[in-house]
Amino acid sequence: MQMPAKNTKGFSLLELLVVVAIIGVVSAIAYPNFSAWKKDREARLFTEKVANLFSSMSNSSKRGSYPYVQVYFKFDQGTFKVYGKGMVQDSMTKLLNAGTALNCSMVNSGYWTNHEIKIIESDEVALNISENSAVCFSQDGSYYKTMGKLSGENRMIICAKSLAALSGSCPTTGQTGLTVNGVAQQAYLIEWNRFSNIVKKRWSSNGWTIQ
Repeated sequence: MQMPAKNTKGFSLLELLVVVAIIGVVSAIAYPNFSAWKKDREARLFTEKVANLFSSMSNSSKRGSYPYVQVYFKFDQGTFKVYGKGMVQDSMTKLLNAGTALNCSMVNSGYWTNHEIKIIESDEVALNISENSAVCFSQDGSYYKTMGKLSGENRMIICAKSLAALSGSCPTTGQTGLTVNGVAQQAYLIEWNRFSNIVKKRWSSNGWTIQ
């Protein structure tokens, strides 16, 4: 018995071209939004990691595990790592008894008794500094010190790497790159004081807002 032939109709070339065009339009609209979201996520997550490192080192100092601690930003050929370092009480006491000032040295050898408590790194973000720098805290804040490009500073900016493409470091004000064509870019800020109280902020159309 012969089955009746089915009248199956495929897509015409015009219909396929329309579908392709629609996909192209949707992609063109969605990709910039996804790209901006991805950059913001990377900057936000790295900011969280750095803020947590600051807090962790501060807590180690306050508990006495390492009464003198350092958060160290080390740069090497366009990339950087963030180190948490600590000095045990015995080493700190020996230095002070010998009349040696605690100077937040950025050199490991013969100074820091625990060189690398924690290390974090990222290839997707940039900072507002591009040279080796450090922040040191002590139990009571008496030996607080900043070094390198963070000397005299109490904050740092973390941004999407694309914002640092020209200068190699994050812009520091909205007028010079944190806001482009009226749109706030992907940037975060960490503030601290000698007692290592940490505040995180995000750049917006209204300026820096606390997270």
